[in-house]
Amino acid sequence: MRCIRSIGFVLFLAVLPSAGPPPAPAAPPPEAGAAADRAACLECHGREGIVKTFDDGGSVAAYVDADRFAGSVHGDLACSACHRDFSGGRHPDRRFRSKEQFRIRSLRVCRTCHTEKDVRRKAIHSTLFDREPRGRVPLCTDCHAPHAVAPVSGGRINASEEHYCLGCHRHPMELGFRDGGSVRLVVQAEVLASSAHGKLGCSDCHFGFSSEEHPRRRFKTRRDYAIALAESCRRCHFDKYTQSLE
Repeated sequence: MRCIRSIGFVLFLAVLPSAGPPPAPAAPPPEAGAAADRAACLECHGREGIVKTFDDGGSVAAYVDADRFAGSVHGDLACSACHRDFSGGRHPDRRFRSKEQFRIRSLRVCRTCHTEKDVRRKAIHSTLFDREPRGRVPLCTDCHAPHAVAPVSGGRINASEEHYCLGCHRHPMELGFRDGGSVRLVVQAEVLASSAHGKLGCSDCHFGFSSEEHPRRRFKTRRDYAIALAESCRRCHFDKYTQSLE
């Protein structure tokens, strides 16, 4: 009996883990690293009132709304995924002559992932790129909030169709005609809201346009453009349209 107990004790010792240094902790998943990176940056950039000043006296807000950023298409990225010179432990002092220089430098960040070929798939974006050889650099941040970019699939992330369309049309923009003329395409949201058409969706009048479709229209003259608009009015105001034919 004693012998059997001794053998059993030896077998018990054999299955115990051997002495030595404890195993190294598992590396944190990439998501954890990105979350830590965002938290470190938002310690400062999550405070309202923080600004970046430029040599010419101008400035730009450096505040990031944490909730809007978290709900954006980039919300699961580390800040350093786009701002590659920066991290939670490294923050170089960058100087810019002006806000315009800063914005153009920021454009390069967007094009790191979003190639011109991909961006040009949307007709409105292609039009903007066509202006670049003439010195008008298309800046993504003119229409897309840098830290609140939402996915555009189906337009479902917009509170309304107007929110989607005014993302571009609230900024200075023009439609050029082949005869050299042009017409402004800026829409003032407050003026539209108080108008007779304030409760309509943009595509109710601009047939063929939506968050998924933006055809490229070409007109020879401003008059051709006005006639095309009159056809849009005719769908609802046929009585007034017939009175204006002469």
